[in-house]
Amino acid sequence: MKIELDIFSGRENPTWNLSPKEADVFVEKFKSLPKMRSEPPLRWNGLGYRGIVVRNGLNDEEGISELKVYDEVVHVISHKGPTNYMDRGRALELWLLETGKNYIGDQLYESVLAEIVK
Repeated sequence: MKIELDIFSGRENPTWNLSPKEADVFVEKFKSLPKMRSEPPLRWNGLGYRGIVVRNGLNDEEGISELKVYDEVVHVISHKGPTNYMDRGRALELWLLETGKNYIGDQLYESVLAEIVK
C-alpha cells in the first residue's frame, strides 16, 4: 500500500509504502472502524496538512481505490461510491503517520503530529 502525506502545495507530497505486515495491521484497523450515519462536515482546508491518503492494495470485495484519513474521518472512494468511517481519537491517522516517521523526517513528523493532537 502506498501512503501519501497530503501537506504540500506546489511540490510533491512525501510518500512511503507499508510493509506487508503493516498492510495487514492497517486492514485490521480499518475494518474495525464504524461507518458514519451522516455526512461529516468538510474539514479540509486549502493549505497545510490535509490528511493521509492510502492507495494501492485496497482492491478487495468492496472495490476500494482510495482512502483519505483526516480529523476523525476516513473518507473511502470505491466503485460503490463514497463512504465515511469514524476514526475516533484519530487513532488510524496517528498510526499511519507513525509508519512514515522514517520517511518524512523528524521536523515534518513533529509538525504534523502537533496538528493532529492539538
